[in-house]
Amino acid sequence: MQAKIDGLKKQVEICDSNISRAESEINARQSVLNAIRDYWRLKPISAKYKTISDSKDKELFYVENMADINRYNNVTDVLNANKLPDGTLPRAEQLKSEIAEYKQSKTLNYDNRDKAKAELRKYEILMDNIKSVVKDEPKKVAGIER
Repeated sequence: MQAKIDGLKKQVEICDSNISRAESEINARQSVLNAIRDYWRLKPISAKYKTISDSKDKELFYVENMADINRYNNVTDVLNANKLPDGTLPRAEQLKSEIAEYKQSKTLNYDNRDKAKAELRKYEILMDNIKSVVKDEPKKVAGIER
């Protein structure tokens, strides 16, 4: 019975680990999706900033658009860090599909974890009951002649 309890505890740990991994993967892919969206939203601002030749106008434009320009630079860093081995960026549709798969996996692991926890509770209660019966048994046996 203890082996069954240990197995269920291990199953709960595995499900928790899978849930954490899925959440991490979802967050990573969502971050890339957000970066792609922000890149296209902020690219015209960055392009305009790069085309300004007068230093005073450039400085004024930068001050007015500092947050967007800095965000654009951060976004390009994220995108460069997440390029595929062939040097291209992942497609948004592919990222969305992967996110959906990880969400499905996460849901399945939550369900499996909940079932394992419920079964674990039953076995732990059963084990406690057995221990209490076994603990009381010697007292009853001592009064019986053999």
